[in-house]
Formats: sequence, C-alpha cells, structure tokens
Amino acid sequence: MVPRTAPASLKVYGGYAANGGAGTVRMYRVTNATAGTQYQFEAYAHTGAIDGIGGSNVCRLYLEFRASGANSNVIATYTSTAEMNSSSPRGTWTLFQTPVVTAPSGTVTVRAGTEFIQPGNRNSVPADGCVYWDDFVLKTPTPSPAIVTNLASGPALQLSSGGWAEQTVSVEPNASYRFAGTNTASTGSVSATVTWKNDADTAVGSSSALVSTNSQSWQLSLTSPVSATRATLRLDQTNGTPQVADISWDFLRRFRLFNRGAETVEAGAARSWTGTNGTTNSLTLADTGQRSGSFALKVGSPSTSFDSLSGWTQEIAVTNAGTPWIAEVWSKNSVLVSGSSRGLLRLEFFDGAGSTLLTGDSVLPKSSSFSRSQVYLRAPAGSTKARISLLLNQVAYAAGELVFDDADVRELSQADYLASRADSLGLSGADLTAAGDPDRDGVPSGDEFLWGTDPFSASSVTTLSTSQPQINTLRLSWMATPGSSYVLDTFSQLTPASATPSSSTDMIVTPPTNTVSPFATYYDVPISGARGFYRIRLK
Repeated sequence: MVPRTAPASLKVYGGYAANGGAGTVRMYRVTNATAGTQYQFEAYAHTGAIDGIGGSNVCRLYLEFRASGANSNVIATYTSTAEMNSSSPRGTWTLFQTPVVTAPSGTVTVRAGTEFIQPGNRNSVPADGCVYWDDFVLKTPTPSPAIVTNLASGPALQLSSGGWAEQTVSVEPNASYRFAGTNTASTGSVSATVTWKNDADTAVGSSSALVSTNSQSWQLSLTSPVSATRATLRLDQTNGTPQVADISWDFLRRFRLFNRGAETVEAGAARSWTGTNGTTNSLTLADTGQRSGSFALKVGSPSTSFDSLSGWTQEIAVTNAGTPWIAEVWSKNSVLVSGSSRGLLRLEFFDGAGSTLLTGDSVLPKSSSFSRSQVYLRAPAGSTKARISLLLNQVAYAAGELVFDDADVRELSQADYLASRADSLGLSGADLTAAGDPDRDGVPSGDEFLWGTDPFSASSVTTLSTSQPQINTLRLSWMATPGSSYVLDTFSQLTPASATPSSSTDMIVTPPTNTVSPFATYYDVPISGARGFYRIRLK
C-alpha cells in the first residue's frame, strides 16, 4: 500500500476473535482541549479492491471530549459525517471530516482518532477488510470570538483617537458570560462595553462598561437578562493609543434550561443541547411528529456497540443546595423501543470538581403517543450544577427511536412543587397550601416539602423513633431524603423548641445505591445515667 503522503499511513481493521466477531478497534491521540473552543478532525481514507472493507463493517473518524479526573469521564462524542463501508470507492483516497463542534463545559482533553466497527457474525458472513488513513489534522476552525474591527489588523487591535470596534454575538437569556482582554500598550486606555439586545435589535436590561488603562488586563462578568438573545461587544478608545489583545467572550453557565423545545437551531443542530455517545445519524432534529413548535430532539439506535447510552444533555447552575428540583420531558416512540432497551430521563447533581453527587432516573413509557415523565430530587449539599439527560439505552442492538419535546429542569418553590405534584397525579381540588394535608398523615404539606417526603402519600412521612440495640446506646431512626443534611440537637431537659441545645452534631447520611426516594436511616447516641432529649432537624 502506497501512503498518500510519505513515509507511512495507518492501517486499521477489526478485532475478529472476541464476542463472536463483534468489536470496535480505536486508534487515537489525546490532546489538551478548551471548553467553548471549536474543533474539527479530518483525514484521508483508502480501501483497496483486495482486502477492502466489507460486510457490515464501518470505519470512521471521531472526536471524544473528556473531563479531568482519574477516569477522564467522556462528556460528548462526535463522529465523521460519512464513513467507510462496503459501498465505499476502492483504490482512491477520500477526505473524511467530523462536524465543526464546540468543546462542552468541563472539557479538559479531546481524543481524535479512528474507529473500526465490526458488528459480528464473521463466521457466517465474511466481514474482513481494512482501511488505511493518512494526513490527520485536528483543526480549530474559528477561535474564541474576537472583536471585528474596521480599523487596524494585526496581533493586537490598535485604537487611535476616536477609534472603536464592535461585534454582535448570539447569547442565551439567564446565562453568565465573561468579556475579557488586555491593553498591552504602555500608554492609553480603552472602554469595554456589553449591551444586551433582543431579536428586534432593541437594547434590554442595563449595559455594563469597564475602562482598562495601560498594561492592564480586564474582564466583565455579567448575566444576560431574561429577554436577551444578542450581545453587542464594543471597545472604545478613551485616551492615548491602546492596543487590545487576548480578547475573549466566554459562556460560563446558565441558570435556566434554554431551548426547551429545540426551537432555536443553528447549523442544523439544536442550540445549547449537547449530543452524547451518539452519531450524526442517531442524534438528530425531528421536524415532523413533534409535540409543539417546529422541532423536537430525536435519538435513534446508534447500533455501534452491544449496549449503549446515547442522547441529549444540558447543564444549568445550582445556586441553592438543599432545595428540591424537578426534571421533566414529553417523549414518545417514533420507532418502538424493543427488547430490554429503554428510554430514560435522568437528573444529576455535581460538585465544583465535577464529581457526581446524586442521580435519579425515570424510565420512559414505550408508547407511540407523547406522555410526560418526571424526576424529583433534592440538590445535595455542595451541588454547583445540574444536568438533564434525555437518553436511549440500547441493549443488544435492539431497535428503537425516541422523540423528546418540551423538556424542563428547575428548582422548585413550595407552591410550584405542590402544584406540580398534584398536576402529575391528576388531582384537582386538593388543598395545596402549606397548612394543607392532602394525604391526611397528620403532617402539613409545608413540613413535608421541607423534609423531602411526599405530601400526597400517607406512608411517606418523617417521624423520630427510638430503640436500644445494645447497652448504653440509643438508636434514633427516621426517614431521610437523598441530598438532605441533618443536625442532631441534644437537650438536658424537655424545653421549648426555641431553646438553645446543649450540643449539636452534623449528621452524615448516605442513601442506598441508586436510591432517590426517602429512605430509613439511624444514628446511634451513647447514653449514660443522665436524662437526655433529642431533636432531628434539617440543616
């Protein structure tokens, strides 16, 4: 085989021995990557008339963005828009490319490589063959947005007397951004301004400005108004001749789910939704059969591994740990999800280091009609972000296709929580005030909301009970909620609830694996001959 460019090319082929011939062989290189930066991977592929790729085998390029940590968790995977297969031309070099994609939040590295996928049944249907690759290039097609200027060009933007430069960019409402740069000149100053606008190009909210003097870096961190869809970034010379370099406009985090119904589309993709572990053919937009609007999110079976979990995700900031949240979505089977495969609505909470604190799943109905699914969770202490995932769990190559529309994830107020729960249960006329008790368990709904128990189920209620499992030990038992923190107060005598306890102990309770509902827990207290009174309260 003659390489496209001397001296060598990469030969890839299937791992025929294992799993009845099924398997995926990957060759890749790991490179440091930056969240918010665009990437594209390309290379030339060749297969011959002799030992050419055949059967159901496919070979393609992929980009895999990963987070930090010992396991370098996969955040998102993208594959080339075309692939080598039994129908590919023989004896010619063909250019393959991934889409231009933006590294998602949390990205630390990217794997750029090839994968040779062999579905199996090699003994009954010969599916050997190989593919040669050459001239790999990992591109960053467009750097982080820089100011478009009608003035001087060069490594730094120079602004003379009265000079200015501006650029308008698309933004999300209820999101945090940072506008930054450096005035590298030894003299002169520049004013940086951000003006929020709507689709009519009318200013909304308040503009923000900052003046940077000579040899000074600057940054503006700000949150977009609820009606903002654009931001105009402007630099104005205010003194001398400033030279501005390292200009950046960065998305930091969102505070509400954006593009709930996939109606905002850019370059053929739903804006702000990130595909995970799928292919360009399995993660698409539905423009027919949607529940509302013009589009919906679609997830088809990728058929690239024996078991897979693929779909769409979006992250938002958590500002109040310990509060209840809801994730919900309307879904249907556009192609019946068969066998053990299933659709999932997933809500996850993460700490500042990106570690998962709590996960809750709702298994979606296997129905051709839209139905609503929900997950309720309380954000654990230390939560900084939440992620909603709309997923298809494909098992054993089973067929299936899901359509998702009108998703939401948000923190719940007490009134919002009670109304949402009553609506999901189809209840009408229930007392939804804090003092109400629709399940008649003797505990007001307001208290059950705070404790995380179900105000519509009499069996879900928190009470403190005692037992003595061994000498000199008192066991305090109660129903705890995943994500909640508790405090044990100790009193020497039975006193009013407003009294100061003689001691207080923070309680660390760990729910059973995969538990998202209230669970029984206990705490053992050493006792002596003296009397003691105890109280469990939410932290």
